[in-house]
Amino acid sequence: MAFSTYKYGIFSVARFSQANVVKQTSKKILDVAIDSRKVTENCLFVCLDGQNFDGHDFIEDAICKGACALLIKKNKIREVQDRTKNKDIGILAVDSPLDGLQKLAKNYISQFPKVNYTAITGSVGKSTTKQALAALLSTHGNTVYTPNNYNSEIGLPLSLLQIDETTDYGVFEMGIDHRGEMDKHLSMLTPNQAIITNIGTSHIEKLGSKRKIAKEKGKIFHKDLDIALISKNCSYKSLLCKNLKKNPFEYSYSDVHFFDQGLLGVEIQIGKEHVRLPILGEHLLEDIVAAITLAKKMGLDNEQILEGLSNFKPMPGRGSIVDGDITVIEDCYNASPISTNFILNYLKRISWSGNKKVVLGSMKELGRNTKKAHVEIAKSVYNNKIESAFLFGSEMENAYQYLKKENFQGDLFYSDNFEDLSYAVDKNKKQGDLFLLKGSRAMAIERLLPTLQGVV
Repeated sequence: MAFSTYKYGIFSVARFSQANVVKQTSKKILDVAIDSRKVTENCLFVCLDGQNFDGHDFIEDAICKGACALLIKKNKIREVQDRTKNKDIGILAVDSPLDGLQKLAKNYISQFPKVNYTAITGSVGKSTTKQALAALLSTHGNTVYTPNNYNSEIGLPLSLLQIDETTDYGVFEMGIDHRGEMDKHLSMLTPNQAIITNIGTSHIEKLGSKRKIAKEKGKIFHKDLDIALISKNCSYKSLLCKNLKKNPFEYSYSDVHFFDQGLLGVEIQIGKEHVRLPILGEHLLEDIVAAITLAKKMGLDNEQILEGLSNFKPMPGRGSIVDGDITVIEDCYNASPISTNFILNYLKRISWSGNKKVVLGSMKELGRNTKKAHVEIAKSVYNNKIESAFLFGSEMENAYQYLKKENFQGDLFYSDNFEDLSYAVDKNKKQGDLFLLKGSRAMAIERLLPTLQGVV
């Protein structure tokens, strides 16, 4: 379903994106892509231009893969016309292709006013909360939600194009890493409900301070919001909630009865029934409780909540357990000081007969807080009885120097070279080990899985 259902002509897409039609095509547009590698037949290729790439450079590749129309910058019209002579390709022109994509999404979903929207932001926990709430609402109606990590000012409009006339609920993450990005999100989508999970130091390099992060994320609590939810443990509540007409609802993992079963997950009680969730620790349970709390406010009963939770699956790389001769906690989708400390503290509490070992990759976009944040992680490693610590990435050298200075008693390794890291881990691994893999997305720590799953 979604955008492809309606087989729009080029003039309809031009109206949505507020673009000028430079060249017509009779083909119907069935999809939208920003990456020429993901172009499908009869696709609109949006030529985004960024610091490290220019989508206009990939026009020929997009056409070869089946694109039937292009959304380009106005100052590229003559160049693109010359490059696409004698090709049946529609051309739309705008001042900014990103702005055009966002307007396309906004005007497209305006056709479906009955959809109920929830938006989620926070420094950590957005994806788990989104996955849980989508699973719950799916028991009550057709639900569309953010795929993968499509939560930026580029990802959100692509996510919104999943909406169609059959949609009852939309659940979307609104991630930000610079000033003004939340305004962009809200220009496309005004949510009925919103959740703020927490305020941490993720993306502080661009935003400057935690207070500035809170100010930017707090915009999601707009004055016409029907329901606002915020963690009881969230800082800067007064700043975050200043635009609200009524007080937000607060939630905490302590709001539910739960039984921590270690690597088997967490069992929680709903009414008189119990359900086991494949998550690790109270920090992820709190995200589940956020979803449950909002679902109840939206009218779901215990039976629907139990059904939804039984279908809940966390996103890959968010605390997934990989069993084998060596057990791996794969939590390497991303990393921040909050999430890294949470999982290290949890690792200490897990009962394990073998050795506990960690591979920690650099935490990115921390700006002037980089050294302090990585030293704090080193302190957590030191205090949580880790047998072996493998530190990867230039920023992690700060953690390495701290542990070396404090005479860390376990095996300690540091490198900025992945091959050296892999070799050291391979030499150190033993049957019965429990390895935690954690690092920012750019570090791609999951590349170690084949090494850890090999013969011991």
